[in-house]
Amino acid sequence: KQASALNVTYPDFYRKLLEWRVNKSLGTGMDESKIVRQKVMLEIAQKLPATAVELKAVKGMGGKKM
Repeated sequence: KQASALNVTYPDFYRKLLEWRVNKSLGTGMDESKIVRQKVMLEIAQKLPATAVELKAVKGMGGKKM
């Protein structure tokens, strides 16, 4: 889906997250959803966590994701 269609607060940042996830998927051979789920990326694009602690507080970003 287009970032604008999802009503994302920071659509440019969300697009960059999508691009990063695609590149990471291509580089690792992992499914995109295994890298970071879309729901998690949407929350990151809404909250724009500025520190690792804030990013880790986003549900789905703990453990192996960090």
